[in-house]
Amino acid sequence: MKIRPEDFSLLRGSLLFFMIAVILSVAGWVGSWQYQKIVDEEKSAAERSLSAARAQLANARAQRQYFAENQSTYAELANKGLFSEEKRLDWIETIQRLRDRHRIFNIDYTLSAQEPMAPGAANVAAYATKVDLQFGLLHEQDLLDFFADF
Repeated sequence: MKIRPEDFSLLRGSLLFFMIAVILSVAGWVGSWQYQKIVDEEKSAAERSLSAARAQLANARAQRQYFAENQSTYAELANKGLFSEEKRLDWIETIQRLRDRHRIFNIDYTLSAQEPMAPGAANVAAYATKVDLQFGLLHEQDLLDFFADF
């Protein structure tokens, strides 16, 4: 079968319709491919966000459990004054008062500057002051009595 030039005039409408259909199909395929790419990127971003939110939630739950488990210990230490400001002048007055009470001849003391302590398991920033005490004692029981009162 041979196609003659006059047959093109009869097929022109069908060929035009076919070409438009092919162009629209390719355009639809490209558009849907682009849309799928955008949706996949949004889905990935949403999954990362969800993962981060779940990690934050797990961390918050772990902290809440940790605080609940250690609340009594914290309250006990807080009642002992562990989490308060340093009272260096009170320490000096207490040492002098106890020296007089226990009749200790000589107490030399040195209070160093606050230094950060190495963080422990709880990763809490804590500071410590080194206190050096030197005693002139007649008997070692005087030292035990001093520290019992201190």
